[in-house]
Amino acid sequence: MKSTALEIATRCTNDYSAIDSFINFLDIKTGVLTRKSDLITILHQAQRIYGYLPLDVQEHIAEKLDLDLNDITSIIHFYSFFNTEPQPQRYTTFTSVVFS
Repeated sequence: MKSTALEIATRCTNDYSAIDSFINFLDIKTGVLTRKSDLITILHQAQRIYGYLPLDVQEHIAEKLDLDLNDITSIIHFYSFFNTEPQPQRYTTFTSVVFS
């Protein structure tokens, strides 16, 4: 079952363990977390986890990586594939028409 935007938003404000685990994984994998070069990868993963990048998640990532929040915000606004607000769910229905 898919999560609703409200469930995702609630999860964002309460739980950072998934993104923290991913950041720790990158640190273990590379041996050194290169903060700015790994930032886009981390932001992509955070958006996959939370559905979008609300301000509280941005602040948490900035604190975790010891970066300025303005650096993160400018990157998010520069790239069009990042969303700072929940996106509406889109449904597509297909119908089949049989001609005789």
